[in-house]
Amino acid sequence: MAGSSFFPSVIKSFQDQYPGISIKLMEYGAKKVEEHVSQGLLDVGVVLWPIDNDVFDSFQLVEDHMRVVMHPSHPLAASKQISLNELSSERFILFNSEFALHDRIIDECQTIGFIPHIVYESSQWDFIGKMVAENLGIAMLPARICQLLDSGEVCTAALCEPIIPWRLAMVWKRSGYLSLATREWIAFNKQRFAQKEEQLD
Repeated sequence: MAGSSFFPSVIKSFQDQYPGISIKLMEYGAKKVEEHVSQGLLDVGVVLWPIDNDVFDSFQLVEDHMRVVMHPSHPLAASKQISLNELSSERFILFNSEFALHDRIIDECQTIGFIPHIVYESSQWDFIGKMVAENLGIAMLPARICQLLDSGEVCTAALCEPIIPWRLAMVWKRSGYLSLATREWIAFNKQRFAQKEEQLD
């Protein structure tokens, strides 16, 4: 989920520049990515902040905010902003427990005094969007992912009070060995995403 909106173009640019380096992609939730990187099973991973700086070296890739995804018939569908408290009686469709965002949303709900009623969980953002389109519940997704949803099937509004940040970081094991190819991949991404931030400033 994390990089589906931007990593294909990054990989294409990297392969054009380094045709002799092959990239093997593994799709996991952030929790498993952290576990596999810390165990040396993955060289590099993309996870959600915050991270354990004693275990990982890292840099931030992107920062985004969460939006509430609703069926067009939902009473709040015309809202520009929605507080989390307004969703206390809703049916929630979340990423499954392998994803850090799963626990983040539950924790935020509990902090303001309610336990979310989770009706479905999935590992795929597009499937979550389709479930909302069938009016099976509401979801919370990063704004850049919401841009990929069919605006004719769902409505979205900014989540406020609290604002739940969505920050992606590239991580690698602090004490681990990094091959030349891995170091090139990290350096390429650092430069690429630094340029994106400069373009946004």
